[in-house]
Amino acid sequence: MAKASAVISVALAGAMMLPVVSAAQAGQRNNTYIENNTYVENHYYHKRKKKKHKKHGINAGEAAAIGVIGLAAGLIIGNAVTPQPQYVAPPRPAYRPPAPAYRPPAPAYRPPVVVHQPAPVYHAQAVAPAPWSPAWFAYCTNKYRSFNPNTGTYRTYSGKNRFCQ
Repeated sequence: MAKASAVISVALAGAMMLPVVSAAQAGQRNNTYIENNTYVENHYYHKRKKKKHKKHGINAGEAAAIGVIGLAAGLIIGNAVTPQPQYVAPPRPAYRPPAPAYRPPAPAYRPPVVVHQPAPVYHAQAVAPAPWSPAWFAYCTNKYRSFNPNTGTYRTYSGKNRFCQ
């Protein structure tokens, strides 16, 4: 529908512009009857019998004004024919049943059971566990609070990262 109204408005504007094109192509008019007759050359007769001549054609200013008016009319009619955007309501939400009115009571509070595993004890003579073993993870986790198990490093008080050995 929008294309049809655009075509109509362009056609109307083009039709209104036809006088502009024809006036621009028309040359100077020659009235051979008056030029070939000698009685027109009589100045007194010419002044005395001077009539208001009918205006033949239009000048360039009038043609431009008609063209502008035609363009404006085409735009107004084209906009009147063009359908205006219409409101489209959003889709209705899916039905959800209401929450039940009754809720069972929460269970009575019980403190969580905490199971502590004793830290592994390593003697000075004992060999340190191999890196990346479960014993090594347990040792480094218990010894350093800043231990990062992803990289195997811990952060010193000076801010440097060191590998746990």
